[in-house]
Amino acid sequence: MKKVLQAIIFIIIYTLAPVIFASDMPFGKLVEKQSRGEKIYKNKFVTTLVVNAVYRNMEFREGYVHEYAKAYQLTKTEEDAMLAKEKAQDENELSFYLFAYTEEDKWNNFDKANPAWKIYLKDDKSNRLEPISVKKFTLEPSLHFIYFPMVSQWMKGYEVSFPKNIDVANAKSLTIILTGFLGNTELIWEVK
Repeated sequence: MKKVLQAIIFIIIYTLAPVIFASDMPFGKLVEKQSRGEKIYKNKFVTTLVVNAVYRNMEFREGYVHEYAKAYQLTKTEEDAMLAKEKAQDENELSFYLFAYTEEDKWNNFDKANPAWKIYLKDDKSNRLEPISVKKFTLEPSLHFIYFPMVSQWMKGYEVSFPKNIDVANAKSLTIILTGFLGNTELIWEVK
């Protein structure tokens, strides 16, 4: 009887597994899973850069759309349209939210023509990309405090997009490189 019950439970779980979506994971957990952070210090005591980045892969995008639709009570049609837009963007580019604090405000200029920091993305095969866009944005206060607790009020937010010229499906890792005269650091995501 016990083996029959175990077999039935296995069949139920196996049958229902495909209907469990990424968006079923709490959004805060998705943010935590996709976030990386680093700091650069000058003279071991002065913080030159604090950076946090969130990889906006499709799992994250689905979770974001689901959470946004829940919070703002979107209709199914509105949620589907928002998800379709995210899928289209994901097919063409790799996207990250980057949040940065710098010792001097003038160094927090990732979206400018000649920024204090260069940003690159590379895979485990050393293919390196430059961003196709870096756009400054401000988080909604509720999203800031509830879903992005690693972001302080002194940080600026950017959406950084790279062309999808890297074979993400076969990459073992993706690395954002931040480099300049003030220092350098890397943020690494294991994707396999």
